[in-house]
Amino acid sequence: MTDNPTIIPVQERHRFDTARLDAWMCDHVTGYAGPLGVEQFGGGQSNPTYRLTTPASRYVLRRKPPGKLLASAHAVDREYRVITALGTTGFPVPQTYGPDPVTGLSYSCDAGSPNLHFTDVSTSDTFCKHVHFLWAKGIIAGCSGNQYCPTQGVTRDQMAKFLGNAFDLVLYGP
Repeated sequence: MTDNPTIIPVQERHRFDTARLDAWMCDHVTGYAGPLGVEQFGGGQSNPTYRLTTPASRYVLRRKPPGKLLASAHAVDREYRVITALGTTGFPVPQTYGPDPVTGLSYSCDAGSPNLHFTDVSTSDTFCKHVHFLWAKGIIAGCSGNQYCPTQGVTRDQMAKFLGNAFDLVLYGP
């Protein structure tokens, strides 16, 4: 995906039962509350990808395309299993949900929750989820309060502290 992906109405061939998805999310996603809006990311080559929105959160839905798949097709179910497994190691990946055993759809949450720490890092920034992951792990603190200051330069001292926090290094000196 690009920094500013194209959002389109769901294509006819990629439509699915959104009421069923809403009910599934109510049962399986902690804190979920509709109403649910569904749009599609444009420009994808194989697996349809959707932007799901509620008044409080944003989610991303990935699914296999309808119809018979080529043997060389990207396996979105394998992608789901890998992302889920990486998440158990502390690697910065989205929270995953699914698959729904009836529809086979798998769901993953993006970094679009309004409960992010830094107010000056847009959820449309490609580095957004990484910045918030590093903050949650105590590796970075930002420049002040809930500001990250993404355009501000980094001093050698700040970089040394970052590396020390990231790799659990003991730093010497003032």
